[in-house]
Amino acid sequence: MNLCSKCGGQLKEDSKFCPSCGSSVGGGNQDSMQEASAALEQAHIPLDEQEKQPARKPFKGKVIAILAAILLIGAGTVSAFVFKKSPKELYLLSEYNSFKNMTKEIDDNYGNSIAFQKDMLEKPSSSTVNISGNFKLDDALMTPEIEMVQEILNGVSIAVKSDQDPKKEAGHHTLSLNLDKEKALDVEVFQSKEQLGLKVPTLYDKALYLNTNEFGDFMRMSDPYYNGPDTLELSNTSLKDIEFTDSEKKYLATRYGKFLNDQLKDEYFTLEKGVEYKFKGETLKLRQVTLDMSPKEATTVLTNFLDHLKADKKFQDMLAKRFVELTKTQAMASEVNGEKMDGAWFKKEMNRAIDDIKDELKDKEVKGGIKSVLLINDKEQVVERKMTMGTEKGEEPVKLTISTKNVPYGDKKQFKEFHLLMNDYNSKEEVSIKVNNDIDEKKKEQRKEKLTAELSVSDPGEESGSIKFTMNSNYDGKMNEKHQVKRDFNIGFSGPNFVEIPSDFDLSGTINQTNDVNVKKNYQKDAMDIKLNVKAEGMGGSVSLKVDSETKLKDSLTIPKADQNGINITKITPEQMMDIQEKVMVNIQGLVESLGLQDMFTGPMDDEYYLEDEEYSGI
Repeated sequence: MNLCSKCGGQLKEDSKFCPSCGSSVGGGNQDSMQEASAALEQAHIPLDEQEKQPARKPFKGKVIAILAAILLIGAGTVSAFVFKKSPKELYLLSEYNSFKNMTKEIDDNYGNSIAFQKDMLEKPSSSTVNISGNFKLDDALMTPEIEMVQEILNGVSIAVKSDQDPKKEAGHHTLSLNLDKEKALDVEVFQSKEQLGLKVPTLYDKALYLNTNEFGDFMRMSDPYYNGPDTLELSNTSLKDIEFTDSEKKYLATRYGKFLNDQLKDEYFTLEKGVEYKFKGETLKLRQVTLDMSPKEATTVLTNFLDHLKADKKFQDMLAKRFVELTKTQAMASEVNGEKMDGAWFKKEMNRAIDDIKDELKDKEVKGGIKSVLLINDKEQVVERKMTMGTEKGEEPVKLTISTKNVPYGDKKQFKEFHLLMNDYNSKEEVSIKVNNDIDEKKKEQRKEKLTAELSVSDPGEESGSIKFTMNSNYDGKMNEKHQVKRDFNIGFSGPNFVEIPSDFDLSGTINQTNDVNVKKNYQKDAMDIKLNVKAEGMGGSVSLKVDSETKLKDSLTIPKADQNGINITKITPEQMMDIQEKVMVNIQGLVESLGLQDMFTGPMDDEYYLEDEEYSGI
């Protein structure tokens, strides 16, 4: 009896692997690979053909051999890919990995909110928003009139309710203005494929509505020469109607990925290893990959891309289809210079624009070419990138620089930055847009952010100007689930480029927010307490707002119609018009009195106006 030398298990005479532990029983590596190869071939035979094969007894050794072969082959392929990447491959792979990392981060932090918003575009929903506030101005700014307005505003609250059904393309929206918790003014809006309606019960107790198929009649009431569409087509375009399908995404990735790979030649790329990158007292060892194209090379690639785009009829059809979806509402201009704005028009205009850009490239060479420098970590992700390009000829040649940072440092900290810089080669004028965010996630479910955004403009011979926004945020809880956020922010201005703003202008405030999104339970809740402080020229004031909102997804909704006890505005009679005008005027007067605003509409000047009227009538 044969025994396994590894585990002591019993072996059959013709066994090549131990059925207990899977160890090889002789025959060497060649036999193992042949066995694994045969097993892999068997795995690729269709199931119906496998049933026709002679029955074989499976055993553990064969499974382990297959796994070993896969690991060996896979390891060899991966090692060849990792250790033998060309600079070009490393550049493209790092950009791809950074994109995947960005999309994953967005999904981790905001995936539930995005999913809920998508559901709202497909399912019936009911939403409410309640807003209340408090206003306080410095005593130096106070006048009796301003004090009265401030008192009124402090008692005002707004309530908004919205029911909508995307599939039926119908909605009913109400807005109520309350004063000291009593309704002062309310507005209703009705919307469906068949009609639009408006109702202001405080002013008139019936809705005024327009049937969409009578839109032409309505327009001709004020313009007898109207020659536009007779039917107003209202469309709630669904996200599914405009987003790319999986097959379309695959087509675009394949076609333009191949184009990019073919056009970006290996000699455009260089690699430098062991680059020291210092950030906040730390030093990282990175690889630097540089894409460098001469002006002629960059112009050629851009021209070839435009030709590639113009020849891509399938992509043009994709865009034209979405253009038609987005412009279904014919309240927009349906013609341009006598041409109908349809899919064919869109494709023609797109190709015309491509030709115009190509013509410009003939006269405008890419000044300095295109240069893109990536600093890459050991995970093949971009830590810092900087791309520059410009135009050489033309009235206003501009150099464009785009740089980003995504630097991990310390204990679960990350610094992110986006910087767009535009320089005019002639005037030396410079426009800069910079946004950075310093993120600290050291403590579990407690995230801190320090965000800064700045827009600055400088021109030689003139003083530069800027606007700067800073915000510190403290998150408590998982961002993708129920969490609280406290934010402190400030907006400041400097320099004469931002005119009519006092040099000491300062806007600061705090936002305390609770956000709760539950996709499974079909609701989203948001509560915000906002405090604003404004100072300018030694004076200022404060505003406090409380905003609570909630949205629930429904299985079904009943949406009211405007024609229920309403008046069709295309059928309105002169008598009805007079009745509406009289009631509206009376109700406006009553509303002004109820709000205590009558003193704002009367005063010493009124007697002068009456005197002028009397004098005029006596002439």
